[in-house]
Amino acid sequence: MAAAKRSATTPRAFPPAVQRVVLPPYEFEHLDAEAVAALAESVPVPQGTALLRLAQHRALEKAALSAGGFPVAPYAAIARPEDWPAALRTVGLPALLKTTTGGYDGKAERPPTPPPPPARRRPASF
Repeated sequence: MAAAKRSATTPRAFPPAVQRVVLPPYEFEHLDAEAVAALAESVPVPQGTALLRLAQHRALEKAALSAGGFPVAPYAAIARPEDWPAALRTVGLPALLKTTTGGYDGKAERPPTPPPPPARRRPASF
């Protein structure tokens, strides 16, 4: 049976290394926040996980930056199809639709295509 593949984004990747790590800084947001939290139980992680979790969710990150007075490009979070009209009014066109999590360097984004209007029910024929 082959050994399970380990990745830098899974908690199982850390335990063997923890015995040798004194101070594990990280420089990018594509680490699993749960794995970093598990590591922080054994050794000091200077950055913690709060900012990591924030940086991994685009809508939360933009809201936090806006609340802190930092300029951000116009954005709107779309949770349901009904959110499209208000989002497009807020952002305007041209626009770019992005996932709130995952993706990087142009991945997981595309120009928006609003959903079609709800189908109208045809009256029953008698």
